[in-house]
Amino acid sequence: FVNNNDGDDFKNGIRNYVNLERTIDSMLYTWYIYAEDNISKNILWVTYDGVHWFSSMYDMDATWGLVWDGKSFSNSSATFKYAFNGNKLWSKIFNNYKAEIIARYVQLRDSVLSYENVELNFTDFTNKIPEILFNSEKEKWQEIPSQETNNLSQILLFARDRNVALDKFMENLK
Repeated sequence: FVNNNDGDDFKNGIRNYVNLERTIDSMLYTWYIYAEDNISKNILWVTYDGVHWFSSMYDMDATWGLVWDGKSFSNSSATFKYAFNGNKLWSKIFNNYKAEIIARYVQLRDSVLSYENVELNFTDFTNKIPEILFNSEKEKWQEIPSQETNNLSQILLFARDRNVALDKFMENLK
């Protein structure tokens, strides 16, 4: 269906195959955490009924600014723009549902994608991990160069900057 349809035909039939709202949410989340690998290769499509498909991400090593090998960080102001790395479904949803994507981003930006929400959740999660576990991870994975910089502060700084970058990106889509 995705390969053979576009425009009104795509819009009239896509809901027969995917949960459109969930797919838009996944797209926005992927952009927000800058999970570039999760556009085409690190994304699973799952179904509960054999008809409607939902995206499910995995292999999240290259997210929140960290490059997959831990040696460097992504530019927090980078956006995916129109390059969907071969993901025709997301490309066609982007081209056919820009107004809906913008509206959903605005809604999520004021709630789950707000800096305050990300800060609260990451801080709460991090505070639950005993320091001895942090230290044993550092001991076990000494060769990972980003150990001292890939931390809560780095993630929160990246989240703050992603909000700014995506706000600008969405404004330019209008």
